[in-house]
Amino acid sequence: VIRGLSLTNWNCDIAYFNTCSGCVIEGSYLNVTPAGTTTSGTLLYLNTASNGRLGGPLPAQHNLVAGDGGFHLNGGSGNIVQNNRFNTDRSGVVFASGLAPSGVYLNGGSGAQVLENSFQSMMGGTAVLATGPSHTLDGNAFKNVGTAIDYSSGTGGTISNNAVDTTTWGINLGCSGCLVTLNSVVGANAQGMLVGGSSTGAMLLQNTVENGTGTGIRLSGMDAELGFNVVSTQWRAVGAGGNLPKPIVDYWVGVLDKVRKNDEWTK
Repeated sequence: VIRGLSLTNWNCDIAYFNTCSGCVIEGSYLNVTPAGTTTSGTLLYLNTASNGRLGGPLPAQHNLVAGDGGFHLNGGSGNIVQNNRFNTDRSGVVFASGLAPSGVYLNGGSGAQVLENSFQSMMGGTAVLATGPSHTLDGNAFKNVGTAIDYSSGTGGTISNNAVDTTTWGINLGCSGCLVTLNSVVGANAQGMLVGGSSTGAMLLQNTVENGTGTGIRLSGMDAELGFNVVSTQWRAVGAGGNLPKPIVDYWVGVLDKVRKNDEWTK
């Protein structure tokens, strides 16, 4: 267990844990001193670690990440990243470092859980980037980020109960058979949700996409299923560059909907 440690001004992957089982890092500071001074260059790296925990459910267990720092989990299984604060202090005040944390990168592995973290003022990057099977991304909050979630490859993951506010890209999917449910995306300037061309069989249920300037839900993958989603005040409700989705029941509210030739699908 590592607790209450401040890691600053390293220009490499510091806190490198290799094949660690059950490692815990909580209540610590990455690129920020306990007094709130921010630095840069420090990345926490777990290599093939299993059943570890970064952060935790209690306020005292939150890790604070500032500058261009972040968590990189390479392989492994069963790891939990919970209740950490990226680019804010414990009270939610954004650090004035001028740098965007690199967020959380799940590079392969399986069964990781990214839960209840807060990501703010990261317009230059991706808050959560994931590859690999059966990851769960639940209950996270994103504000003023470039891309909130990019689950770029893998199978059987779950993206649920996330709140995205003011972003370029909301939730991007390249995974197959993933469930995307009960998420809220507000103010996406490009795509609220994108099901990419490598994705098959994704299911999007009970999501809300609103007040953006681009397409609410863009479908380029195959055999996506939509149900009970609400898209409101978007330039276009749904666009499809792949085959047509299998809609259950969806609600387009106040949508300025445009159909362009044969490559855009709208209800």
